[in-house]
Amino acid sequence: MRIKESRAPIQNPNDQESTKLSFQTIQRFQAGDEKAFIEIYETYKERIYFFILNMTAGKENLSEELTHEAFLRLYKNRESFNFSVQFTTWFWTIARNLTIDELRKKNPIDYTPQNKIDQSIDQIPVNSEEFEIESLLIKKAEKEILYQAIGQLKPRQKEAILLRIASDLTYEEIAEILNLKVNAVKALLLRARKNIEGVIKNKSPIKVAT
Repeated sequence: MRIKESRAPIQNPNDQESTKLSFQTIQRFQAGDEKAFIEIYETYKERIYFFILNMTAGKENLSEELTHEAFLRLYKNRESFNFSVQFTTWFWTIARNLTIDELRKKNPIDYTPQNKIDQSIDQIPVNSEEFEIESLLIKKAEKEILYQAIGQLKPRQKEAILLRIASDLTYEEIAEILNLKVNAVKALLLRARKNIEGVIKNKSPIKVAT
């Protein structure tokens, strides 16, 4: 299965159409239907590339390679997909794990296994209403400042907020991908949001919260 190269990153993935695919499309894809695969590719390619590009600090060639590999792995493992889980969650897990594996090669300390995460974070009280601000940040902030701010976040905060920005995923789905509790994901997003707001307000390097 040949895949065309990814295009330039989209500025705001949330402006794109929903990534929800029909049951029939996924069934056809699992059976090896090329048109169904192309539909999936066209639906996800820019979002996946956006996520990987920002996770890899703007390395375009590497991001294109990893995006390409993510779709290849998706296709090769299509028969193992279980309809008891969400297709979007399954694919984002493939793309996210592929990216983290690559980043671990260069910085194994920042990308420790999920079971090494400080689980005390999920004890932080969180008001869910505070988290519907990612699209607002993108609309109001200058893109360059916003993505510079995201680039300065700690790895866990960065991947959580990029998943939130780049996808239609719920907090529960992001928690499943990151192997965290929902409240832990919300706490990561809260910390990321505060750091990003500091950059947007001051237009200066942030002091990352721990």
